[in-house]
Amino acid sequence: QEKFLNRERLEDFRGFGGIRLEDNVVVTADGCINLTLCPRAAQEVLDVMSGGQWPPKEDVLPGMKRNWVTCRGGKIEKLNIKSV
Repeated sequence: QEKFLNRERLEDFRGFGGIRLEDNVVVTADGCINLTLCPRAAQEVLDVMSGGQWPPKEDVLPGMKRNWVTCRGGKIEKLNIKSV
């Protein structure tokens, strides 16, 4: 909403660049499961920006413990994404 924007302050960040990505995780007794499925590695972002496949065939960041699933026809389907 317009009344909440501080346009003068926004100008301080023009040309600064950058984005902020946050993860949604489930914490379990054995660790965590990352539910965020967006390109995170620089190469993933570049691949998607150039029209590459998403989700990828290989997980280049297995340490993120991403839970590779999708929803098809109203049903959750686990994807077979192998780790590099």
